[in-house]
Amino acid sequence: MGISGSKTVISPENSILVSNPPEHSNISFLGKEIKKLNGLVDDIVTTSEVFINKDYASIVKKRCNKYVILSSTKLKRFKRTELEYEDSKITLVETEKIHGDKRELCDRVSRHFRKMLHLLCAIKYAYDIENEGENSISGLVLKNITNVDGKLSVSYCATDQNSHNIFGKEGVDFSSLSGFEYFMKNILSEKEASDLLHTYQDMLNQNNPERVKEIVCKYVLYKTNPKTMKNPFNCKFSFEGGGDSTMILDVPKNNPILSLQLCSRTKTINVSDKTKKLIISFKANYKKNITEISKLLKMLTFYNKTTKKHELRIVEPKTLDEIEMSIKQTIIMFYINSLYSYREILYSEMAKKDEL
Repeated sequence: MGISGSKTVISPENSILVSNPPEHSNISFLGKEIKKLNGLVDDIVTTSEVFINKDYASIVKKRCNKYVILSSTKLKRFKRTELEYEDSKITLVETEKIHGDKRELCDRVSRHFRKMLHLLCAIKYAYDIENEGENSISGLVLKNITNVDGKLSVSYCATDQNSHNIFGKEGVDFSSLSGFEYFMKNILSEKEASDLLHTYQDMLNQNNPERVKEIVCKYVLYKTNPKTMKNPFNCKFSFEGGGDSTMILDVPKNNPILSLQLCSRTKTINVSDKTKKLIISFKANYKKNITEISKLLKMLTFYNKTTKKHELRIVEPKTLDEIEMSIKQTIIMFYINSLYSYREILYSEMAKKDEL
C-alpha cells in the first residue's frame, strides 16, 4: 500500500460516474498532452505510490543510515555512500537548520521527499493521466457534452442525485471523483479541504451563474496566480471557514450527471452558437491548466539523457514550498473551473428556454 493510507469505502450507488464516454463526446482532445504527463510520472513513481528509485523510496521510509545531507556550506555524513544528485551543490537542508541529531535530520529529509511524492501522485490522480483524463472532473464535464455532426448538446440530470435509506437522504460521494480524496487528504490542510468542499456544495446548489461566481470568489482559497490560467472569478480574498469535511455532497437537479444510479431522469439540451463559445473557452482553460501543471511537474523532475528516463530533481525546501503552493492553486482552479464552466454552459441555454 502507498503512503496515502487506506481508501474510503464507497457505496456503489453513491459513487461518481466512471464509465466509457458517450460515442460522440470529445473527451480525449488533450490525449497527447496527458500521455506525456503519464509517461513522466511513470518513470518516477510506481502504481503503488512508491518512488521507483530505491534510494528515494528508503528516505521516505526514514531509512537514512547510508545517505548524506547536503547544504550550501556543510556536509553531514551518515556513511560514505552518496546519492547521485543532478547537481551536488543543491541544498537539501537549509544551512541554519543543519544542527540536530541523525534522527531529526532524517525526519526532515524524509518529509521533504514525501512531499514531492505526494505532489506527483496528486497530479497523477487529479488529472487521471493514466486514462487520458477520462475520469477527471473535466473529463466528467466532457462526458455530458456531445457533438453529433457539428451539433452540440449538453446532458444534465433533471432530478436530485440523492439516495434515500433508513438513515435519511444521502448525496453523491465525491471521494470517488478521480484524485479528489487524495488531494484533500495529502495536499490540502484540513481547513483548505473544508473550504473547497463548501465551494463545491454551494456551486451545486445555485441556479444563478452570477451567484455561483460570487460564491467561488467568497470561498476561493488563494489569490489567483495570473500565470496559471484565465480566471473568470478575479477573486481578491479567501473564506474563513472550517468544519466538517465529509465528501458526500447533495446534488440538486440541473447539474451534470454524476451518478447514473442516483439520477432518475436525464435530459439533453441543444447548444446555440453563442453558448458554443463557452465550450471553446472551457476547453481552452482546460488546456492552459494542463500546460501549467506540466511546467510545475518539470520543476520537480528532469530528463536523464543517459538512462532516457525522467528522474526526480532535488530542490531546496523553500523552492519546494513554492512549487507546492502553485500546484495547489492549479489543481484547485482545475476542480472549480470545470464545474463552473459546465454550469455556465448549461444555464446559458436553460435561461434562453425559460427552463430554470
